[in-house]
Amino acid sequence: GSFLDPSTIRFSDDCGGTQVLKTSGAIVATGSKANRLPMVPFDLPGVYDSDTLAEIDYIPKNMVVQGGGIIGLEYANIFAKMGTKVIVVEFMDKVLQMLDCDLQAALLAELAANQVELLLKTAIQRIVRGQGGTRGHPVLIVELDGRELHCDCFLSATGRSGAVEGVNLEAVGVKLGRGKMIQVDENQYTGVGQIYAVGDCAGGNLATLGQAQAVRAVRKMFGSGMYTLKDKEAKPYIVWTIPEVAWVGLNEQEAQQKELDFGVVRMDYHRAVRGIVSGEEGFLKMIYDRPHGRVLGVHICGVQAGELINFGADAINNGTTIFDMLQFVFPAVTYHVLYNAAAAEAKLRMAGVKDISAAASWARVKKAIVKNMENSSITFEEAVKATMKKFDSRGKLRLYPDEMKALVESLGLQLSDDQLEAMIKEADLQQRGFVDYPDFVAVCHVCGMGPVKTST
Repeated sequence: GSFLDPSTIRFSDDCGGTQVLKTSGAIVATGSKANRLPMVPFDLPGVYDSDTLAEIDYIPKNMVVQGGGIIGLEYANIFAKMGTKVIVVEFMDKVLQMLDCDLQAALLAELAANQVELLLKTAIQRIVRGQGGTRGHPVLIVELDGRELHCDCFLSATGRSGAVEGVNLEAVGVKLGRGKMIQVDENQYTGVGQIYAVGDCAGGNLATLGQAQAVRAVRKMFGSGMYTLKDKEAKPYIVWTIPEVAWVGLNEQEAQQKELDFGVVRMDYHRAVRGIVSGEEGFLKMIYDRPHGRVLGVHICGVQAGELINFGADAINNGTTIFDMLQFVFPAVTYHVLYNAAAAEAKLRMAGVKDISAAASWARVKKAIVKNMENSSITFEEAVKATMKKFDSRGKLRLYPDEMKALVESLGLQLSDDQLEAMIKEADLQQRGFVDYPDFVAVCHVCGMGPVKTST
C-alpha cells in the first residue's frame, strides 16, 4: 500500500489489481529490513543478511560476519558454538560501543573462548565466488586490504532500516530520520493527518516496545486522551549472546562523560547462593550517584540477565536509592539478591570505605569488642580505648602493625599479614603507618554492622 494523500491509501495485490481506500486514521507498522551495502553481492550462493540467514540449510565450516554490532555478534557466537570457524570484520575500532565497558569485556572474553576472530578497523573490498563453488556447496573469497578470507558462508550484519520504500510517506509530508525511521512524537504521531507509526519502522526495535507503541497510538486515535501512556525514561535492553547480557540506564562511560559524581559496585553471581550451587558465571554491576545513592544504571551478564534487568529498570524509573533497595526482601536462592548485595556495598562505599575486604575485617574486630562488652556498662569508645592500651607500647593510643596484630589475635581472630596491612590502610587515612584511637573508632563505626552503645 502507498499513500496518495494523508487520508487515502492505494493497495496493490500480486496479480496487478488495485484498490483505493479512504481512512480517518492509519497506523504504519511495516517493520524494518536488513541494510544491504553495495559491495556485497547478495545473489551469490552462501551470502546472507540477517533476514535471509533463516534460509540456511547447512552448518558452515568457515563464516565471515560483516559488522560487530548486536546482530553480528549474536550469530557469531551461535555458529561458533556449533563448531564453525568465525571471523568478524568490523570497520570501526570497537564492537558493541553502546555497552558498558564490563559487558564489552565479558562478551569479548566469550568470543575469544569460542575462538571467534575479530578484525577491527578493517574494510571489506569485495566478495567473489571461489573456484568450485556451487549453490549447494558455496565457496567465497572475501577481499580485505592486503588479505583474503575464504569461507562457505558470509553474513552481512550492518544494521537495519525502516521498511518504508513504496509507502510514499515523504510525498504526503511524513518525515523520515536516520535509517529511514519514521519520526514520531511521544504518542507515535507523525504530525501529518491522522497517520501514526509504530514498531521497527518508528524505532521500536523490540517486539514488546512495538506493542506498547501500538497501544499508545490506538488510545490516542480513538480514546479520550486520558489514557495516553507515559514513556518510561529508562528502557531495559538485552543481547542474546551466550551468555546473555542486559542493561538499563547509564553505563560507566556515559557517567564519566557527563562528569557525574558516581560510584560503581559489581557483584559476581557466586555472591548469591544460587550461583554457589549452580556454578554459573556472571555478574551484576550497578552505577549510583554518590550524593544521594540514587540508582543510575544496571548492567548484567549471565543467565537470566533478561529477567533480572526489569527490577533495575523499575528502580531507575522510580528514583529508587540504594537505601530503598536494602529494604526490599527478595525470594531466597535467586539472583535478585545480588541487588541487595550491591546496595549494601554501595552504602559502605558512600560512607568512605575503600577496601571491602578490609571493611569486613574491621567489622569482625568491632563484633569481637562488642561481645567483650556484654554485661558491662562501658561505652564502645571506652572499650576500644581499654583494648588499645593493652598493646600500645608508646602510650599514645597508636597501634603499629605488630601491635595491631597482637590486638587482633587477643580477640580470637586469625588474619593474614596481607589482611592486617589492608586494615591499617583502610583506617590510616593520613598514611602515617599506624592506627590511632580516633581512626580506630571511626573505621569501626563505618565498617561495622549494627548499633552499639556509644558515649554522648
